[in-house]
Amino acid sequence: MASMSGHRGNLELSQFSDSTSYARLLTKLQLHSPTEIVLPDTLCQPGKSRLPDIIAQYMPDVHIVAIPRIHFNEKTGLENVQTFCLPDYKTVEYEVQDK
Repeated sequence: MASMSGHRGNLELSQFSDSTSYARLLTKLQLHSPTEIVLPDTLCQPGKSRLPDIIAQYMPDVHIVAIPRIHFNEKTGLENVQTFCLPDYKTVEYEVQDK
């Protein structure tokens, strides 16, 4: 999960295992109070996943946006971390690279 704050100007990357009820994800989302959640369009297709419906049920005011799966590319994500991460946080690159 990646969360970005326009007010604070920071990006938080998280990786965690979860149950089929997405309890950990929902808790994390509630802590961040998002206004918009971006999901891959393949995940939002009927019958693919219950996640969009669960999010909508627990966070009815949050706008869920489905974008093409191609934008969830690991290689491009790593390149973006390498390009935009401040030198003080270069260890993030190694953490992301191993995932």
